[in-house]
Amino acid sequence: MTEPQQYRLRPFEVEAMRWQPDQSDAAAHLLGWLTSHDVAYDVNEKSGDLVLHSSARIAQPGWWVIRRADGWTFTLTPEDFDQAYAPIAPPAADPDKPCDHVAFAGQFDINRITATDGGPVTAYSADIRITCETCGEQFRWIGAPAGLSPARPTVSVDETVLHAPIRPASSDPDFGLGIPGFAIRFTEGDAR
Repeated sequence: MTEPQQYRLRPFEVEAMRWQPDQSDAAAHLLGWLTSHDVAYDVNEKSGDLVLHSSARIAQPGWWVIRRADGWTFTLTPEDFDQAYAPIAPPAADPDKPCDHVAFAGQFDINRITATDGGPVTAYSADIRITCETCGEQFRWIGAPAGLSPARPTVSVDETVLHAPIRPASSDPDFGLGIPGFAIRFTEGDAR
């Protein structure tokens, strides 16, 4: 071959986490991730820099730590990371190939309910959603009526959100029961 040929860089997938030493949970997760892959490191307590021994690379706060499939671990600035990498979306649910649903994500929102804007809290409610992390499919809640109630759990009309009334353990048993709610009743048969 006497003429040059054109080649395309093959795309490859990496794992990456952002180094955020000011957020203790995020920092602990990243350091645990490095330790689980036998990546030696040091943290400069004064500057917050993370030093990776294997690649002699430094991650300043806010930089990304990237691990390739072959185990090579390196760092990039946020700007370089954003130019080189894009998040991989979870695959859409395929009804012809059911997912085993082995990994889950939960979203929990706590609502503080008041009788008037800016008034005292008279009730609390937890809204809970569950999704399969593998395929992204939402789970539906079974057995609870659709609507909102201060006295019992209910679900959204599409059954993907559980509305559960809650109260502080130290409160009276009737805490929150004076709040109005609504229910949706589904009936089968002729609509007349």
